[in-house]
Amino acid sequence: MDLAILLAHTFCTFFLTGLIWFVQRVHYPLFEWGERGTFRQLHAFHEKRTTHIVVAPMCVEALASVAAFQSRYFETSEAVFGFTLVVILWVSTFTLQVPAHDRLGNGFDKKAQARLVATNWIRTVSWSLRSLILLLVLARHLG
Repeated sequence: MDLAILLAHTFCTFFLTGLIWFVQRVHYPLFEWGERGTFRQLHAFHEKRTTHIVVAPMCVEALASVAAFQSRYFETSEAVFGFTLVVILWVSTFTLQVPAHDRLGNGFDKKAQARLVATNWIRTVSWSLRSLILLLVLARHLG
């Protein structure tokens, strides 16, 4: 069971890392180019579809990061750092990115879009660091 949790943890984190890099470098900057007359519909489409894609992996990742404390695969420092990054991800999402999305949901707002791109680096770096931790764990135990 421990290995299954590690693999689910790894899959979700790697998936979310790839997704956040795409969103950060391509998708969020594209908001600036959206047609102003249809931007609300574009943003609503983005929120609905993205939510369906990220909720389950984020929840699995969060649970797996808690399970890492009991896992034979993780050193205590890796579990603590990984869990801390998950907390940072969730806090950033709900205190920075969600409010920016709420403003954009009312129509394009250049300041909100710029804030979204700027603050999303917190999540991009955090997921990248989580992927590095998991790469180290996998290399040590499965390599």
